Amino acid sequence: MLNKPGLDVDPQLMYELHGKLKQIKPQQFLRKLMYRQVIDVQNAHRYIRDKDLAEKCAVALGERGAEFDRVVTRVASEDSRTRPEVLAGIPSLVIDQGFTELLSTTTEAQLYAPLVSLFEFIKHFFRAHYTAAGPKHPSSNTIDHPWPSASPPNLPEPRKTRFGGAELLRRRFVDTHQDTFSSSKHVKHPPPRDLHPDISMILHKDVTVKQLVESNHPPWKDSGGRVHWKDVKVPIEVKVKGFRAAYVCQLARYAKGIKTEQFDRNFAFSLLVTSKTCHIFHWGASRCHVAEVDITNDTATFIQIIGRLASMDPPNLGYDPRFSNAGRVLAKESATMDTVLEVASYEPDQLLQAAIGGQRQ
Repeated sequence: MLNKPGLDVDPQLMYELHGKLKQIKPQQFLRKLMYRQVIDVQNAHRYIRDKDLAEKCAVALGERGAEFDRVVTRVASEDSRTRPEVLAGIPSLVIDQGFTELLSTTTEAQLYAPLVSLFEFIKHFFRAHYTAAGPKHPSSNTIDHPWPSASPPNLPEPRKTRFGGAELLRRRFVDTHQDTFSSSKHVKHPPPRDLHPDISMILHKDVTVKQLVESNHPPWKDSGGRVHWKDVKVPIEVKVKGFRAAYVCQLARYAKGIKTEQFDRNFAFSLLVTSKTCHIFHWGASRCHVAEVDITNDTATFIQIIGRLASMDPPNLGYDPRFSNAGRVLAKESATMDTVLEVASYEPDQLLQAAIGGQRQ
């Protein structure tokens, strides 16, 4: 959210976006841009699995039975909250009518808390089912394994915990509408300090419940209480209703802030969420694709989008796997942790011979 009036619509941004914003159907967006089925056959299986999982999640949110209670317990345990506190925050779903608490809101501020609670529930629902699915399914019990803590490039093995396992990073949806965001010192033209997403999916170090309770600040903030653009994986803008050019400009600023800070990222996702609709954006190098989802009538697709974002590995979330530690260097360690571009190397004469051979054919 940018608090300064008059900066919502940027003529330069509008000029740069003209003719480069392409709307496509939600399922096409999911298949081609979120599961990348054209280049990854394994993701085709994930798409089918996640589609079924999203439908089950919608049923759980509507019925609020044993499956719902199991996930609520997981959320309460991770956040060190009571079950009644967690239950009170998750909006009620009436199939084909939408989320009751979202539809009854009249201000943008009223949407932040229920949306964060909903996103966290969906994340944990996917996490619980991945773990329960067993080793036969890709990523079934390894949802965080593609996100080990960053390691120096000369050490091939990720850092270990005191229990011997890899030290894994976690993703969390956080209300950031009042937070101050910071950038690295090397960024010459950082985003304005009062530019901040309403909600952010942030990468952070895993902490115990005790550490979370005793800490003076949450693990995704620095000692000054600031959130760093380097740690934001998906920015989310919240509005009561509508789809306007000013909102697209806002999301473009977020994407620019992320890609300026995260040089190992090829593309980024962002969301524009209202009480009834969700627009998901894919910011690539040459254009932006966007899809609109009706949350009321197509709740399962909306849930699948959130669940997919919460369970993606770094390459599918936009990071270039040729970089060591791609997407995994947190802001707190960026000054001491190298990120190196790893490319195949050849002797000059090998390249020359290959070129000569190509000319002879």
